[in-house]
Amino acid sequence: MQPVVVQHPLAQCHLAAIRAVATPSHQFRRHLNLLARMLFLEATRELPLQEITLQTPLTQTTGSRLARPMVFVPILRAGLGLLDGILPLVPDASVAHVGIKRNEETPCHSPTMPICLRTSPVRTCSCLIPCSPPAAAPARACASSRRREPCASR
Repeated sequence: MQPVVVQHPLAQCHLAAIRAVATPSHQFRRHLNLLARMLFLEATRELPLQEITLQTPLTQTTGSRLARPMVFVPILRAGLGLLDGILPLVPDASVAHVGIKRNEETPCHSPTMPICLRTSPVRTCSCLIPCSPPAAAPARACASSRRREPCASR
């Protein structure tokens, strides 16, 4: 899948407000929330749908729902900020996290995968969305667990 650059004028305005040092915290969160929704809608444009039959007040008709569940994995603080804007659009989505597990015998830390990702229903998810604007966030997360002593290779 190729990266998509969102050039929408409103996205550019929200991005400018987020970048501006003079933007107050409450406005920063609001702009981040709105930008997250716009980016998410663009990123999920081609999600597979399942046709369903439903009853309206007047008649029976057909509609659509997501073919498979969704899982969000927010990466660090920026990911949590994006998640607040996305979750209202997909309230049934699961939220997972990647943690760092301490080894009781050595000063080493190791990343752990979310437990929900190991369960079979979620393995059939439509998309696993790591919510993180910078591409280097996962590497930064690993680097942030500084070790006091060198660890043996695993």
